[in-house]
Amino acid sequence: MLPADPVLPALVAAHERGVQAVLAECGVRASVRSVRVLRHHPGSRCVLEVQTGDGRWAIKAFRRDPADRAATLTRLAAAGLTQPRGPSVTVLAGYDGRLACLVLEWLAGEPAVELLAGGRGARVGALAAQWLAATATVGPGGLDSYGAVPMLSDLARWCEAITNADPTLGERAVALIHRLQDDPPPRGRPGLLHGSFSVNHLLELGDGPGVLDWDEPRHGPVELDAGAFLASLRRYAGQQPARSAGAVEVEVEAVDALVTSAGDVLDPLALAWYRRAALVKLAKHACKLHAAGWRRLADELLRTAGRAWP
Repeated sequence: MLPADPVLPALVAAHERGVQAVLAECGVRASVRSVRVLRHHPGSRCVLEVQTGDGRWAIKAFRRDPADRAATLTRLAAAGLTQPRGPSVTVLAGYDGRLACLVLEWLAGEPAVELLAGGRGARVGALAAQWLAATATVGPGGLDSYGAVPMLSDLARWCEAITNADPTLGERAVALIHRLQDDPPPRGRPGLLHGSFSVNHLLELGDGPGVLDWDEPRHGPVELDAGAFLASLRRYAGQQPARSAGAVEVEVEAVDALVTSAGDVLDPLALAWYRRAALVKLAKHACKLHAAGWRRLADELLRTAGRAWP
């Protein structure tokens, strides 16, 4: 059953006219067989999996016109970063600004989290490095620039959220922000940014990486995406307490593979700075979601951010 969300135009249209009509208005004519809700962030966005007679699609419904996301996927396709070979993003099949909606061809592959669970950390790191190298050559294309200065402003907000959840954790986050302010990163290598690159967005396509969910495309230092990915590996390991030793070993393998494979496009000082900032961001997410073990996870992420690296 579709969620009710009056601020997402595509969901409103789907309730009124049906999912098949939404596909058609986005330029995709197909007979719908089934619809499944994959994710719903009320008031922000929703992702539907749609099975049709012609294949499998993802409908991404937003609150506002995702023109920047559509343009980014088009630019990535023009750069040769589309199916069927990796590195690849999903193909943009349809778009409607009035409905604030994208229709994407389904990108099938083995999720990176499954590779990690199977002990294949080195492969995960190599896939991430291959993707970072590919996007480092893609120009800005009118996207907003993002880097250390705006990230410091965001860090102040993230720190406030951590403090509201746990004042002790908040004190540690404040100290980290002061360190980041006092020691800004080198400029790094500019490129196209995913904006929230993590193990949850990476697929193994067999001959290279696939990357999902281009919801925050920006232009900035490639070390930002790399640091976010490394931070997500730490979060993955921290979420596996029952087999933490093995999870940490897999994390180390993935980190080593990424840094080794992408070393020629990454500034190590910039990478360390953005990794530390991303760990604070993930601690904020843990504090806001309040899932089981959130305080322990946030504490581990902040402690990791406070340690010297690499």
